Amino acid sequence: ASPGAQLGLMWRRYQHEYGGKREGLAAVSMAHRKHAQLNPNAVMQGRELSLDDYMNARLIADPLCLYDYCLINDGGVAFIVTTAERAKDLKKPPVYISSTATCAALDNYYAQEDFFEAPLNSIASRLYPAAGVTPKDMDFAEIYDNFTPVVLFSLEGYGLAPKGESSNWVQGGRVELGGELPIGTSGAHTSESYMQGWALHVEAVRQLRGECGDRQVKGAEI
Repeated sequence: ASPGAQLGLMWRRYQHEYGGKREGLAAVSMAHRKHAQLNPNAVMQGRELSLDDYMNARLIADPLCLYDYCLINDGGVAFIVTTAERAKDLKKPPVYISSTATCAALDNYYAQEDFFEAPLNSIASRLYPAAGVTPKDMDFAEIYDNFTPVVLFSLEGYGLAPKGESSNWVQGGRVELGGELPIGTSGAHTSESYMQGWALHVEAVRQLRGECGDRQVKGAEI
């Protein structure tokens, strides 16, 4: 009936396969809301999200609740892209794109039987070697979060969290600022705004330039 309903089915299947916990989805929502409080551009201002808030929220498409959904916003995002040589002379420090990769399929991506694993593994197998890095080298990650299960699927597919264990892996502040792998440092789609992924790129650039103030990831390079 809707993308959210389809993701709800994917998450239910994931729970059946791996025992995924709602607390894992909550950890993603809570981290994003916490980060949004440090971002003056974020829509969701005022207070952080507690575990009780998440657990008691109304269901939208069982088992997904209100806080598993992205916001709906209008806005604009712009990038200036040039050569590395030209960027050296510009006013702001350049951020370099080390590699890029993509993958497509003929079937609906919400109907993937492996929770995006095959396409994400395909991307990762090309992306990391081309950039000369590994998942362990990541200082932070900006992950598309139209719905919170996608974050957990992506963490596993890109080798950032063990397969089938992401709902436990993200808990305990691990994906919050100051944790092992901060994610959605602007508040992301669930708490900053939904700019179809483009604002996540903006946040990555700002983090790598050291422009994020109170939400800055210390020593962010990759």
